[in-house]
Amino acid sequence: MKNLFYGENYLALNQAVTDIINSIEPNELKDVNFTKLDIVKTSYDDFVISTSAIPFMVNKRIIIVQNLISNLEKLKNNHSNNNQTNSWNNLPKYLKNFPATTHLVVIEEAIKIKNNNFIQKILDEFQIKNFRAPSIQELPEWIMKRAEVKNISIDFKIAKAISDAVGVNLRIIDSELEKLSLYTNNITEKDVEKVVSHATDPNIFHAVDALLDNNKSIALKHIKELFIDGKRASYIINMITRQLRLILFAKHYYNIGYNESRIGSLLSLRGYPLRKILEQNLRINREILVEIYSQLIKLDTSLKTSNIDEEFALEIFISGLRV
Repeated sequence: MKNLFYGENYLALNQAVTDIINSIEPNELKDVNFTKLDIVKTSYDDFVISTSAIPFMVNKRIIIVQNLISNLEKLKNNHSNNNQTNSWNNLPKYLKNFPATTHLVVIEEAIKIKNNNFIQKILDEFQIKNFRAPSIQELPEWIMKRAEVKNISIDFKIAKAISDAVGVNLRIIDSELEKLSLYTNNITEKDVEKVVSHATDPNIFHAVDALLDNNKSIALKHIKELFIDGKRASYIINMITRQLRLILFAKHYYNIGYNESRIGSLLSLRGYPLRKILEQNLRINREILVEIYSQLIKLDTSLKTSNIDEEFALEIFISGLRV
């Protein structure tokens, strides 16, 4: 079997992967029949050897590979012409005759395939499932169900308060629910404001502040702190572009006369995140915001279609940015 999982609902995705791994029985033979491959360090020959190995005393082996498709896209887009790159051309044929005793699970952050016949041939061999994150309208219901899993009882009003404070960031919401469960057994909106209001990473706000002030050294300082915390360059770019996009929307609504409450409702923000957006709105003109936003989108596209070191590329981008 060959599964390809992707999407922003990492909790549901991880649970699906865990269920597949736990399907190996007996439990004591799980470790010897489960392998996680680092595709960046894995050649095509190593991939074939790993996926074609015979299970040990069970009926299947499980191989987990992250970002196989996106890495192959980069190789193809770079038009590399070496033996290691060219050997991956055999992958579609190999997948057609894939060992029945191996369960391959490919995990991708996203799938954005355009006019790439080679990648499409690979995708045709997989059962693909999108673990879609809930929309902002669906989020309170999702929060209530997630709280129930953690034996936390909250009503829709509390779930909406958490949704307003954090937005659609399921990883942060999950963490904040854990905090709230330790904080009190009778969760109120004030508890949410105390515990959750600063859940979004403050370094992102500080980095955007520094960028808008054209203070590159401070922006780089906060970005490096995010790297140290384990955040990837793609995550940082997405968060900064999201922040700039929210500022642009806030600027539009502010200019047509909407008050803070109305803007917060339209952007699904409240508390500290909303105050920060409104503050940043007043500090820089729209043209510069659009220019930075456009350059970040180009950088993100470039990183997805090349083998450039992400952290280095983001640091160089910030250093050369003209505000």
